[in-house]
Amino acid sequence: MSSPRRRSDRRAASRASPRTAVEADIADYACRAFDAIVFSLSLHHTARLAEAVERARALLAPGGVLIVDEFAGERADRATASWLYDIGAVLSEQGATAADPHTEWVGRHRDEHHLHSGDTMLEAIRAAFEIRELVRACWVQKSITEVVGL
Repeated sequence: MSSPRRRSDRRAASRASPRTAVEADIADYACRAFDAIVFSLSLHHTARLAEAVERARALLAPGGVLIVDEFAGERADRATASWLYDIGAVLSEQGATAADPHTEWVGRHRDEHHLHSGDTMLEAIRAAFEIRELVRACWVQKSITEVVGL
């Protein structure tokens, strides 16, 4: 989740832009078509994934673009999970890491929160869209910089 300050900054930037930005729940939004729709770290939480993606397709104007910035938690390996939990321990001043960081990672992201995997999100998107570009990048750096406020 983004902080109130970051949401405020985004809203201020959108007001200064010549484009119109709308922050809304896609399931309830029923208005005009858009040139672009952005899902940013939200699809993995969506209960009805295929419906949300199909709704985005319906809301896009002809030639419109769907932009998805997501993470695939299942792609983190043991070294990444260990590194992240080690950093988390240092930052929180607890001085300890999880006994098995990879198992804890999988438990939190897949089992506890029932988040969609990267592959599941890609399947839903491919069912409704032609994917023009797919870029896989390490999102852990992005997460850790948010934790330390950079």
